[in-house]
Amino acid sequence: MARRPEVKRYMEERYGADQVCSVGTYTTLQVKAAVKDLCRLKGVPVAEVNSFTSKIDGVKDFDDLFRIACQKKDVANFINRNPEIIEMVGLIQGQPKAKSIHACAMMIYPDEKDMYHWNPIRRQGDMLISEWEGGELDTAGFLKEDILGILQLSKFGDILKLIKDDTGEEINLYELPLDDPKVYSYFQRGWNGDVFHFGAKGLTGYCKMLKPDNITELVNCIGLYRPGVMEGNFHNEYILRKKGEREVSFRKGAGEILQSSRYIMIWQEQTMKMFQVLGGFNLVDADGARRAIGKKNVEKLQPFRERFLKNYIENFGVDQKYAEETWKEIENMADYQFNKSHAVAYANTGYACQWLKVNYPLAFWSVAFSYADDDDFPVYLHEINEIGNIKVIPPDINESTDKIKTDFTDKSLVWSISSVKQVGEKAQAEIMKERSENGPYFGFDEFLDRHSQKGSAVNKSVIENLISCGAFDKLESISNVIDRIKLIKRYRTVNKVKIDKEKDVFELNPDKVKLEWWHNLRQKKLCGLAVFNYSKLYLDYFKEMIGDSEYPFKDFSEIIDDPLETKSYNLTAAGYVYEIAIKTGRKGDYAIITLEQNYQFRTVVFWSNEYESFENILKNCKDTILFMNGRTNWDERNQQMAIYANENTEVLILT
Repeated sequence: MARRPEVKRYMEERYGADQVCSVGTYTTLQVKAAVKDLCRLKGVPVAEVNSFTSKIDGVKDFDDLFRIACQKKDVANFINRNPEIIEMVGLIQGQPKAKSIHACAMMIYPDEKDMYHWNPIRRQGDMLISEWEGGELDTAGFLKEDILGILQLSKFGDILKLIKDDTGEEINLYELPLDDPKVYSYFQRGWNGDVFHFGAKGLTGYCKMLKPDNITELVNCIGLYRPGVMEGNFHNEYILRKKGEREVSFRKGAGEILQSSRYIMIWQEQTMKMFQVLGGFNLVDADGARRAIGKKNVEKLQPFRERFLKNYIENFGVDQKYAEETWKEIENMADYQFNKSHAVAYANTGYACQWLKVNYPLAFWSVAFSYADDDDFPVYLHEINEIGNIKVIPPDINESTDKIKTDFTDKSLVWSISSVKQVGEKAQAEIMKERSENGPYFGFDEFLDRHSQKGSAVNKSVIENLISCGAFDKLESISNVIDRIKLIKRYRTVNKVKIDKEKDVFELNPDKVKLEWWHNLRQKKLCGLAVFNYSKLYLDYFKEMIGDSEYPFKDFSEIIDDPLETKSYNLTAAGYVYEIAIKTGRKGDYAIITLEQNYQFRTVVFWSNEYESFENILKNCKDTILFMNGRTNWDERNQQMAIYANENTEVLILT
């Protein structure tokens, strides 16, 4: 991504500085932004506006807005109180709001005249930008190139450097064998953590269903897992054809065109080939027909249709009805297709990621964690635990650096001090510099002495958070998370640390300081690493609350995820609330919660009735421990059992 300017400079050198420019674009007012702007002008209280707009996220137009108003009384009340504003929203919605620059599009103009001749140009900093948008310039016949910046390329560079430093090997990613069965087994098992494009939750689930075993299927996987194709159920149809459970048929003349995708038309290139082979079009007209279908331009499409029918009937001997049905199939599918050349690039990049993970896991994960967000940590740790070929070491004051540290000898990853909340860059640099210049720390008190100078960045928050995450466990022979509080108390006493009792987390939770799970939860929030004894918590809290029931507690590891054994049963489950999404359906709001249990994941669903019962608890349950009882059901999308709340559900939150 950072090297995109180099590509632009190359284009300017090759085609001429006066023949190349970036593409301008415009942001437009959406419903939510329009409401906020108009309410600001009309003096509507900010709190009232924010309350309203928080309930219309994702609204695209008036139809969406009034659909939600029919479901949510407070939305309807706001509209009724502010009819003039809502009317004006309808007038300004979709209007240009601000100039912008397309993320990757570049224009190359003919060399007979410079770019200033062809369209208006504006300057922004040192960039020249067309005032016309890319679609307009493309339609006018100019060459538009998309210069895509992909973060994965930077990751590849870092991984390959680590491999070379450790082994001396130089890996050429363009020469990888594309038939490694172990690589495909990772895709089949859903081990797609930090794999380019395939790491998304939904696509991971589809890989587990499809079980790709060659590069063609990996490419097809990308084209199949797209909204339109899925809406037509073609992603499942493909799997049935692969298993030999569905009889295959195709239109006359289309066999060779569709063979690589099991006779399902999923690529734009296939549509163009159908127009070319069946309809007798040249490639320019074939692409023109494809574009006309995409834009639903009936006027432009009609001449293409007539030509296609005429040529298909004459060249392949089909009747009028058969030709019209063939055209209709092409037209219906062309709406939803993806570009195969893109998919091939994505699939090969994804395969290269997976190949590196299989063959050089330490280097791969070290780089993955260094680029990761906090929410990525449990996903990656889940996969590492599943594969079982790497140890993860918690933060250690003598070993940890500002990045995940790779120990190739011990086959381990040492957690970074930068992953600990409130340990800023200055504190990290100071600790590493001190360690480098004066050697490792020999004890906690010695650590304090070495950072006692005036102006030290190693302050109270840094010290106590490092303690809470286990950074001094090895140094002080601490074996229990509760014992860390003794070290914190010692630090406060010896150094006469002033405490704000109204803000200090330990003073505010005197009853929880002696509880192991509470310290684990703090550690989880501070650095992303923690393991809980959920069975004990169930006995101590949830069972104590509800008594014996027909909902036995099960660890996630005890829940069998087998698509052939999907019989529902009652259970009690628990986990750290990794993610919660409140959605709006026909019957009202409902919640989809992702629970993480010691780096294993499970989906929990509260439909409208159940969500209404627990709304006050659930809407603020992120980063807590949640216990609930319910009933399992097979989740096709994620290829595992999900847990659904029912009329007998009880909920307990630990914070």
